[in-house]
Amino acid sequence: MKKFIYSLLIPLAALSTDLYANTTNSNSSSVMAESTPTPILSFPNFEANTKQVKTNIVFFYTDAALSRLGGIDKLNDYINLAVENANLYTSTNNISLERSISAVIPYPEELDESKISIAEAALYVRENLASLTQEYNATYYAVIVGSIPDNVVGIASQGGSVSYFTPNYLDGIEYSTLGHMLGHNDGLVHEVTGNEGYDTMGGSDCGTVSSLMSPQVRNRTEYLLSSPQTMNNLTAENCGDPDTADVRSYYFNAVENDLFINAQGPFSNYVAPIASSGQITYSLAADSFDENSGSISVMVNWAEVSDPASFVELYVRPLTADENDYQFENQRIALTTASGSEVYEITLTDDNEIEEVESIEVGFRYPVGVSIGSEPREIFIVSEDSLYKGDVTISGNIVITEGQSKTLTLERTGGANGELRISFTAYNDTATNSDYTISEPQFVFSDGERTKDVVITAIDDSIDENDEAFSISISSTDKDSTVSGSVEITIVDNDDTPPASVKLPESSGSGGGSMGISAFLLGLVALLRRQKNSHSAVH
Repeated sequence: MKKFIYSLLIPLAALSTDLYANTTNSNSSSVMAESTPTPILSFPNFEANTKQVKTNIVFFYTDAALSRLGGIDKLNDYINLAVENANLYTSTNNISLERSISAVIPYPEELDESKISIAEAALYVRENLASLTQEYNATYYAVIVGSIPDNVVGIASQGGSVSYFTPNYLDGIEYSTLGHMLGHNDGLVHEVTGNEGYDTMGGSDCGTVSSLMSPQVRNRTEYLLSSPQTMNNLTAENCGDPDTADVRSYYFNAVENDLFINAQGPFSNYVAPIASSGQITYSLAADSFDENSGSISVMVNWAEVSDPASFVELYVRPLTADENDYQFENQRIALTTASGSEVYEITLTDDNEIEEVESIEVGFRYPVGVSIGSEPREIFIVSEDSLYKGDVTISGNIVITEGQSKTLTLERTGGANGELRISFTAYNDTATNSDYTISEPQFVFSDGERTKDVVITAIDDSIDENDEAFSISISSTDKDSTVSGSVEITIVDNDDTPPASVKLPESSGSGGGSMGISAFLLGLVALLRRQKNSHSAVH
């Protein structure tokens, strides 16, 4: 098999233009295939890399790209799926090369989109490479635009670090365009046609399946990197050529022979990612907030972060809410100290509209040099004008002494519209129904009412017994509410055990008490003597 010796013979300034017949301007993208068809290809048991390479990507976007994709959240969705797709190509072919997102930011220049070119983007990166690398720790810089003239989907600097492309919604390539452009950055071409001195590889078709670098795009659902070891089950043909179309071996050798790590040849732009250390988390006071509460505080904490160049993005995105319900600008948090904390505020909009409960998502994404320790959370925004009846939860433990009472206060949060019916259910452990009472086994929060007190009484009795236990839970049959939880209750016995006593015989007549006791004692002494004599006789 041909050995790949990468050299600076590869034209680093060469451009690769992709003419994918960009014929649609649809603003909605399909998701990755929902059902898996019968595979056309047979992948061999490829040798696995013993080493691993990770690379970071900075994504710039223009206003036109934002408009085409339908906003920042859909743009981030598209980018995440594109990176996932690129990683599926390497993992499917048993290559330990992983792409990650370093940042998603507006394109730095306020220019008419028609003036943006690969030369301009590459010039910007070259002029600012030191600061960009320090700030974003990235190897690649991808500019996403709304459209490119002449039906071009994208242009990449071959063996460079910059590409720019437009989202394309033709079936099978909408998410693979990124991986294709990164392939050009890594020195790959569409086709190698007999140039023996050109140490690169190209794409190829395999029947109806197109490889990642193929110039003809028909079907990219099977994550084919051209390789003569991969077979087409339908046509029995090899899916590559060892000299011209073996992208799988190209990447395998680049990882295994440290060409990325040593920044050799087309990988001369490689920047080693910051090693991950420490953890960052966030906390919130609750999962639901009234819209008239002003804001939601997000407490962010991090610890044991070793590299001061580490960072992560704190984001908020709408789920059922929209951008009119809150204000928050996603925050790129620079972790310049090993540990620390910051509070970020999500401002809520208080309006007079009657509306359902709405929700947003809060979370971290795009970590560099740190591990994320908190999962994304759905947070509910409840309007005081909404139809939502509210949330009621209980938890904890209560200890009550016999004959006493304790008050359990139930709080209604997240809404108070209309009546909300609550029912208690008791579950006996060692207690019985006769050991306690609940003042209101069923009750109703009236419209607007926020708190309700329920009294639990432990019945006093004269029975000496062990402490007893039971629990109560709450529920509701009302819709538009969340009612849940339980409380464990212990009843402490208050009856002391009396001391042991001996009852002496009483006299039969008045004034004869002393005689009666004396007679009893004399009889007891005589009995003991007889027992002693009997005991001695046995021996």
